[in-house]
Amino acid sequence: MPAFRPGLVHCPVTPFKGDQSVDYATYAKVLEFHLKNEAPRLARQLHDLCASQQYTQARKAQEHMATLHHTLKKAGFAGLKVALSAMGRECGSPRPPVDALGEVEAGALAERLHALSFLQAEPRGW
Repeated sequence: MPAFRPGLVHCPVTPFKGDQSVDYATYAKVLEFHLKNEAPRLARQLHDLCASQQYTQARKAQEHMATLHHTLKKAGFAGLKVALSAMGRECGSPRPPVDALGEVEAGALAERLHALSFLQAEPRGW
């Protein structure tokens, strides 16, 4: 099991129930945690703009975050690990019951992420 890594926000909940089904309300919370790991500057910008009630100005950041979400949701939980790795933040393989993405799927996801111009402003590595 990988050790705790500073800088990575570890989600304190799991969306998996005892019968290995998924609680989708919890899934949304887990995804939010991971999107903050993927694009911390974007997440902070969106938070700050909304906290100061600058909703019109926050629209572009919200659209970028939605694009990131839609890019990652197709790959599921395993895609979150691939996405972090693509940003230079290696954090290992997914834990069971989630299987890792295959090499082809992981490469395709990494390419889609690198094509998102707004991620160029995000930090790479830890």
